[in-house]
Amino acid sequence: MLEAEIKLALGADDEARLRERLAALGATPATTHEQADTYFAHPVRDFPRTDEALRLRLDDGVLRVTYKGPKLDPPRKTREEIEFALGTELDVATTLLERLGFRVAAAVRKRRAEWHVPGLLPGVVSIDEVDGLGTYCEVEVSAATVEEGRTALAELQHRLGLDHLSPIADSYLELLARQMTADLQAIRDALKPGESRALATKGVSFGVLVRLPDGGWDTKRVQGLAAASIAATAGSAPSLVVRPWRQSGESASLRQSEPRNPGNGACRRRDRPRPRRHRRRDHQS
Repeated sequence: MLEAEIKLALGADDEARLRERLAALGATPATTHEQADTYFAHPVRDFPRTDEALRLRLDDGVLRVTYKGPKLDPPRKTREEIEFALGTELDVATTLLERLGFRVAAAVRKRRAEWHVPGLLPGVVSIDEVDGLGTYCEVEVSAATVEEGRTALAELQHRLGLDHLSPIADSYLELLARQMTADLQAIRDALKPGESRALATKGVSFGVLVRLPDGGWDTKRVQGLAAASIAATAGSAPSLVVRPWRQSGESASLRQSEPRNPGNGACRRRDRPRPRRHRRRDHQS
């Protein structure tokens, strides 16, 4: 079976109507989870180019590792996913991956409320409050084929009253990087010749950018961005594009303080069995 998913951005009115619609459809009461996702850059493979991902997720104290293959039906996210539980702490798992050459690329934190919707093809609907981004909805169904999943998602989106919203192909990580880039570029554009300013957004510091008296740019004190993002010439400013998947010698873009795993002894993860085996799934939150 495949698990196909769409992601939708929600306004305040959209969220209120969705919660009412879920109750009217007889969806199970929401369960809420605190999730912290740490993404890793591969030492030799360019994940943005191959459309893959490697993630450690701390979900209500339970740690899981997940590999995500390329999307098969964008903007829907039907894809291969291999995931299983780890009986260790986040720091230990992170250290192991770093010893193998992986580097932390970013951390995304969210609060997820989840409903199960009955039907011929039952679905799972989540409302995510993502730190630094806002509120989103993810709709997920299981299907035998890509085509069946596409049809089931469209039907469930209609039942939920969300036809007016367009699916988003980007992951939360990509959306966060785009917003951070816009914030850094706004700081850059406000600099006058002879001024300097700290580059900081969403709790992450990227050092200091200096505008020279002649209008040029000094990026020697900028940190945590790829070389291409801080390159500047006499006629152009540095792009300051945040590239969360890049490799870095010391620190990586978007790296934040990693959440600590309080231990797995008394923790439970929803009603799903652990560990989960190799399967195909549509989920890049």
